[in-house]
Amino acid sequence: MSDATPPPPDPATPPADPAATPASAPVGQQDTVMCVLSYLGILSLVPLLAKKDDPFIQWHARQGIGLTIAMFAVFFVIVIFAVILALISGILALLANLLLLAAAVGWLVLTIMGIIKACSGEKWLMPGIGPIVNKQD
Repeated sequence: MSDATPPPPDPATPPADPAATPASAPVGQQDTVMCVLSYLGILSLVPLLAKKDDPFIQWHARQGIGLTIAMFAVFFVIVIFAVILALISGILALLANLLLLAAAVGWLVLTIMGIIKACSGEKWLMPGIGPIVNKQD
């Protein structure tokens, strides 16, 4: 009859360091609200003005404002394009409206991704917008 005892720990693997910081820091309850507001259009001004001492919230609020401005510009251009095409042909106007729908879906996807990344404590540079609005970071 052999006595089954667990093997001793491997000396090559050091124990986990409790002082090590994770890649993304957890976000508190109030900060979660501010992270969500950062990507909700004009409401991104709330965290920008309310949390001036928090660089993480400021970073996401600037990105949310940049996304809002970019999407207003894109929507404006597409609507003008659709009106011009509507004067030429109804089929071309339909294609411009499909382009408007695609832009709206893109905006929605970027907004949701920004909220998820912000609430998980990550900084995610949005393509095209992030590098412009967060140059000093």
